[in-house]
Amino acid sequence: YHNNFENNPLEFLTLISSEIIHGNLDDNLNYEKKLEIFSKRKLIMTCGASTSFVSNILNFHNIKSRIVSTIVVENKNTYDDGHILLEIFVKDYNKWILIDFTHNVIFADKDNNYLSLFELNELDFDNVNIINLSNSPKYDFSSYIEYQFLQEYSLYNKHSWFKRIFETLTIYDDGIQYV
Repeated sequence: YHNNFENNPLEFLTLISSEIIHGNLDDNLNYEKKLEIFSKRKLIMTCGASTSFVSNILNFHNIKSRIVSTIVVENKNTYDDGHILLEIFVKDYNKWILIDFTHNVIFADKDNNYLSLFELNELDFDNVNIINLSNSPKYDFSSYIEYQFLQEYSLYNKHSWFKRIFETLTIYDDGIQYV
């Protein structure tokens, strides 16, 4: 990544994203232990744990971020009825950009302009590009085997899965909750 990542941390975040795999093996470890593991192997965490971990890294580097929560209102399946993502303020774009570290993706419009949560919410989801941040593996089925079939659905049917997940939105910013 380039040295001036405070103004545009996207390359830095792509690197971090490539080192996180969805699963739950490392969820309950403290931040320091996760950092230690992060220097040796990929971290295996669910959406909340990975978002919190990346948010702590960004806070350390004085990069503004805020946690985003989504909740399904209709058609609940009791497994993945919500999701947690991160918005990062990118100074070079002078805007918030939404990133999903669980799926290693960033969201853009049809012209490939990166989207904030609010911008994404205003679009028909069929007009949203879901762009992979890295080509690294996204799931650790060995520690998450009981949910493998549901994870495969979100992996291979991204638009449908995200469209379902983005029903109700909440942003947490500086201790304030915006619904």
